[in-house]
Amino acid sequence: MSSPIKTQNPPLLLSTRALRKGERQAIEELGFDVLVQPSIAVKHLAFDMPQGWNQAVFTSQHAVASFVKHPQAEKQIALGRVAHCVGALTQEAAVKAGFRPGHRADKASDLATLLIEQPQMGSLYFFCGDKRLAVLPTRLAEAQVDCPERVVYRSRPKSTPLNRSVDYLLFYSPSAVQSFTAVNTIGAAKCVCIGPTTAAALTGKTQKVWIAQTPDFNALSAALQEALRAE
Repeated sequence: MSSPIKTQNPPLLLSTRALRKGERQAIEELGFDVLVQPSIAVKHLAFDMPQGWNQAVFTSQHAVASFVKHPQAEKQIALGRVAHCVGALTQEAAVKAGFRPGHRADKASDLATLLIEQPQMGSLYFFCGDKRLAVLPTRLAEAQVDCPERVVYRSRPKSTPLNRSVDYLLFYSPSAVQSFTAVNTIGAAKCVCIGPTTAAALTGKTQKVWIAQTPDFNALSAALQEALRAE
């Protein structure tokens, strides 16, 4: 397992997922050198399109991307399907694909609460990855809200040992934390996380953790700036 050593200015930041052009530029304008090394490989799966639903539940952009690759996706969406989503970017992807916007929350537990307390007419279906957390389906089941699920993508670790040290790490999921720390140590790096569930995966590995207030890039950037000011 590789261990980071002391680095020189400007600080080096590693993102554990690919960055959009604007995101990378925004980070560089904060004074960072940026390294991108995705910790998770995503594979879209072929799946049987379920019948008898009119409301989709998505907790990640990967699930939306996998859904729209299905040969029947366009036909299903054209029927006026609603998408309930975790995170602004997930909802943005769903609406761009043609879904009508439904409930949106920043955490799966909060989305479950909305689906329980503010139900809409029709049937739910949860399109998810093979590493999906149990929070949402468990909450719905406890409230006797029927929501079958279909795995539409698979994620696997793909981290490699770093050959250089980093000062800051951006994490976007618990599985990314697990993948990265399987072959690297955190050391003195400051970790900035997309949300509390991701931050929880760092328990026992480091105390230098900053958490975005909402699961989007602007909030992640704000948390990064807080970490930078904490020098």
